[in-house]
Amino acid sequence: MLTIKPITEEFAICQVEDYSQVNMENPFVFTGATDEEKSLVCPIALIPENALTVDKHWSAYNTDYILTKTADFKERCKC
Repeated sequence: MLTIKPITEEFAICQVEDYSQVNMENPFVFTGATDEEKSLVCPIALIPENALTVDKHWSAYNTDYILTKTADFKERCKC
């Protein structure tokens, strides 16, 4: 049985210049990169100053850390 536990923090998905301002010690930080950009998922409170774009108000579940928009979060928890 899969247990879904909501994580209470809200997250942001950011495109960043580089990872120099990212606190990798935070338990809820995810980075990803392609040949065209560097991406970051982090708590809203930890958005770095060098963020080029920011999409706020994402929420996650403590399973495989599935992200969903905060506005849809309660409805998604009903599964």
